[in-house]
Amino acid sequence: MQTWRTIRAASLTLFEERGFDAVTIDDIAAAANVARGTFFNYFESKEAVVVTYGPHEAEVQRSLIASSVHIPLRGSNTRGGDRRMPGARRTALKTKPRISVAS
Repeated sequence: MQTWRTIRAASLTLFEERGFDAVTIDDIAAAANVARGTFFNYFESKEAVVVTYGPHEAEVQRSLIASSVHIPLRGSNTRGGDRRMPGARRTALKTKPRISVAS
């Protein structure tokens, strides 16, 4: 868990300093003081650093979903009533908390 956190923190710092496109996996590995292969033990790509929940974050997300926390849908008009995440999405997030970016 500590290595995952170290790699992620180094990555996010580099992304903020240099911009996402200017940072390489080698830059991240050097900043985190790990081997390039170690990076790939924890993340599939540098994009995954941004969109992947860690084990501790996934549990927090599951708790929020299980407690039916109100999650406004993008562009929704909440004045028209209480909008909650549709059941199928809630179920999917409970069982597959990993998020990926669609192109």
